[in-house]
Amino acid sequence: MRIHVGVLMQGQGHLNRAAELTRRLRARGHDLRVLLAGQAPPAYAEAAIGPFERLDLPNLVIASGELRRWATARSFGASLPARLAAVRALARRFASDRVDLVLTDFEPISALAARLAGVPAAGIAGQYRLTRTDARGPRAGATRAASLAIMEAWTPGLARYFAVTFSPARATRRATQVVDPIVDAAVRDAAPSAGGFTLAYLYAYPQARVLAALGGAPGRFRVYGFDRDETHGPVTFARTDRRAFVRDLAACEGVILNGSFQGVCEAAVLHKPVLSIPFGGQYEELYNAHQIERWGLGSVAPRLTSAAVTRFVTRPPAPPRAPVGDGATQVIEALGL
Repeated sequence: MRIHVGVLMQGQGHLNRAAELTRRLRARGHDLRVLLAGQAPPAYAEAAIGPFERLDLPNLVIASGELRRWATARSFGASLPARLAAVRALARRFASDRVDLVLTDFEPISALAARLAGVPAAGIAGQYRLTRTDARGPRAGATRAASLAIMEAWTPGLARYFAVTFSPARATRRATQVVDPIVDAAVRDAAPSAGGFTLAYLYAYPQARVLAALGGAPGRFRVYGFDRDETHGPVTFARTDRRAFVRDLAACEGVILNGSFQGVCEAAVLHKPVLSIPFGGQYEELYNAHQIERWGLGSVAPRLTSAAVTRFVTRPPAPPRAPVGDGATQVIEALGL
């Protein structure tokens, strides 16, 4: 079967989830074409997901741990003509290449092009928990309402929706199936240990702020997200390297991250508690943090501070019970691939 896979590039979670799914589909003999749309992918992207084409499009503008709403709206508005042109061009290619199926990891260009070309499409993303399941999040007034409306319109008109989740949920809408985390085989096969350090994935803060927060707390830290190889006392910054990250994830005592979804999935599979520091003004991150705390996967702090880090490393929550299912297998079986 000829399958197009669209992947949203915002952080690295969508890429790593899609990489595991594409690896398995290729092993089953399917012909895959991959599109990465959004920010620049990491250097390991081709090794993870195979050959790909890229659309350089702006997504969320995040600085110092805060969603910049107006800057995001301005950049999206400025890129709208390019987005519409990309949808039309991709729809024509779907027809000429005789694409059988489109899979989108919350990537809107591919979803809209599939609809325009009349190609069946399925979405696989954590965002569908918010709009298509009974897993409730925190009340956040207009922020919640606006965020849900945007998510609803982001990948419209799909034939199937797979809501990936690290916590219990039931589908509340048609054509929706709840599936377990999709994490790569290297994570599932890793042997958890206790290496005496805390792993941090913090890419949206100035380095000085990260150093102040972690350096003022007890213990050792390995930090990803800055693509640097530096050591400052107990804080070591590591270059972007997927294999090294998985190795450190398996060996750490706990994980500090933003309101990341895929990072929590990977940590939970390896029984690692997390400290979630959601981006301010970003409802999906607040939702993830709410679910993390509700289901005992870790703790939550409103800001990155030494006090919050100290509480986490000195009184960590119990290691979470790992999700037992394999979301990639569930998606492939449900689609008959």
